[in-house]
Amino acid sequence: MVLQKENPAELVYDFFCYFNLADESSLNRCFDSPWFLITNSNTQVFQSYGDAINFNFLRETGWHHSKINELKLIYQDPETALITFNFSRMSAKNREIYNADATHLLVSKTNSWKIKCVTIRGEMSLK
Repeated sequence: MVLQKENPAELVYDFFCYFNLADESSLNRCFDSPWFLITNSNTQVFQSYGDAINFNFLRETGWHHSKINELKLIYQDPETALITFNFSRMSAKNREIYNADATHLLVSKTNSWKIKCVTIRGEMSLK
């Protein structure tokens, strides 16, 4: 279960933890509804994170886990936050198979942060 987070960066780290556990229920609670995924010139709208992800597909690509390499809080006020980070998808042998820069726009909902928009610089597949 996702705990209420007062720090938006904590939510992003929790997101990666739940992602590595393939815990769709907790991932869904990390996101506002609807939420937006922007990659290059492609914009998609989803009602839940589970609508966007297929962990079997990711495993078939060699994915074992993901990690944050670097994270920076760009902006925060009481209602919104903007976080940029670099992350990697790793194989079971801890070999990097994908690397990207991303930005998460978060919104504050009932004293807890939710991810509203994910922007990836480049192409990325979740399913």
